[in-house]
Amino acid sequence: MHNLTYRSRAMSLAIFLSRTASRAPAKTAIICGNDRVNYQQLFHLATCAAAAFRAQGIGEGARVAILARNSISYVAALFGLMSCGCVAVPLNTRLTGAEIALLLTHCKPAALVYDRASEGKLSDIPTELPPTLCLDIISHYNTTNADAPVVQPSWHDPAIILYTAGTTGSPKGVVLTHANLLWNTLNYTAAYCMGPADRELAPTPLFHVSTLGRVFTYVFNAVTFILMPTFDAQTCLELIQKEKITSITQVPTMYQMLYETARRGCYDLSSVTRAVTGAAPMTEQGRRQLVELFPNAACYNLYGLTEASPGVTITHAGDFLKKPTSVGRPLLSVNVKVVDEHDLPVPEGRMGEIVCCGPNVMRGYYADTEATAATLRRGWLHTGDEGFYDAEGCLYIVARKKEIIISGGVNIYPGEVEQVLSAHPAVFDAAVVGIPDKRWGEKVVAAVVLRHAATASAEDILQFCRKRLASFKCPKELFFLDSLPRNAAQKLLKQDLVQQLQRLQCSSPYGFQEKKTT
Repeated sequence: MHNLTYRSRAMSLAIFLSRTASRAPAKTAIICGNDRVNYQQLFHLATCAAAAFRAQGIGEGARVAILARNSISYVAALFGLMSCGCVAVPLNTRLTGAEIALLLTHCKPAALVYDRASEGKLSDIPTELPPTLCLDIISHYNTTNADAPVVQPSWHDPAIILYTAGTTGSPKGVVLTHANLLWNTLNYTAAYCMGPADRELAPTPLFHVSTLGRVFTYVFNAVTFILMPTFDAQTCLELIQKEKITSITQVPTMYQMLYETARRGCYDLSSVTRAVTGAAPMTEQGRRQLVELFPNAACYNLYGLTEASPGVTITHAGDFLKKPTSVGRPLLSVNVKVVDEHDLPVPEGRMGEIVCCGPNVMRGYYADTEATAATLRRGWLHTGDEGFYDAEGCLYIVARKKEIIISGGVNIYPGEVEQVLSAHPAVFDAAVVGIPDKRWGEKVVAAVVLRHAATASAEDILQFCRKRLASFKCPKELFFLDSLPRNAAQKLLKQDLVQQLQRLQCSSPYGFQEKKTT
């Protein structure tokens, strides 16, 4: 087996695994279904993956896309890429072939890594694919005769590109460096006092920045973590009981499902001492239910965004119920302020845009200097979220300036859905908004104006969307209007539209109205 060695002056995230494998080789690293590996075995799998990449001529700086569900092999491939100085590009497995093609065209990867569960989707991608590699093969590659040169990427070199579409619908590849993710690791370690005694449950997908950031933190701290290929509330509760989980991080919707399922059964959840929520707002009732679900746990609310690797602020256990609408205080390396339209700080209690800076903030958007310049200004990351500080230094988010819809902890961008709706031949005008939903936090609701004399049913338009968008992006309700509310400058008045659609929901609780006039 070849060693992945680094000199201290130039190291990458791969050193997390090599050092943990050296100091705790027999410690269980990952459990996934019936499979489990210790840190020495995980290091070997990563070495095999690195050798497989090199054998394909994939070298330092190359981008490699990954389309796969959570697995031990996925984590091994990530660290194998880090050791080669490559840039990992995790892709959302729920995207359609057309959506994946758009991202592949943008980032031009040297290879596409896939698993057996995603293999069938490859034929649906309407573009020429880069060389493809199966996860099951590369993580067991024979390294006997493999050439394994020492790679010395800088901490400031790109490590990950994560795609997050803008409100215009165009893809944005967030470039996170080794240093960005190192500082996120240090921030999490300090905030949670994380250590080798922790047993973490990871039910969220590895293509999400939250899970990726935590995986590096787990390996850094020699934590045992349990991956779930897909989320299921009952399975999650059974794993907590069986594996004596001490910590869990999920989105509010998942916790709501756990709470409802736990009430119908009998589970021992006493081992959980830390429960973290994030990615979407949690209601005051949701916070109380989380404390009830895990009575021995300190509960935290994390606010972040992909561009910050992702952690920005955290509500500590003492404020979790005391300040139910707060997102807490800045993490260790992060400086956060609230500014006005001139980027000047505003006093406490006054609302403005939330901006942050620190070594965890992204390098920029891949191949998009214009978007990078608009988001990173004078050294500060402009989040697009609006909020304020209270007298005790706790941050509150009041509105999302970018109008992103967060449904079940997943970001959905109205502009992307609106583009698809507007492409339908019968549609003259369309708008998409998020409307509060008890289960999902928000749901996607569309308002459509048909062309003169055109006819189309709600189901016609929804079928059109389903062929072009992932299912979670498709509207859950669709209303036909005579016109959309706009001001004199023809700017869409989205808040007025939300109120109008909420009134229509009351008159038609089942949604999908065939025709509803203003």
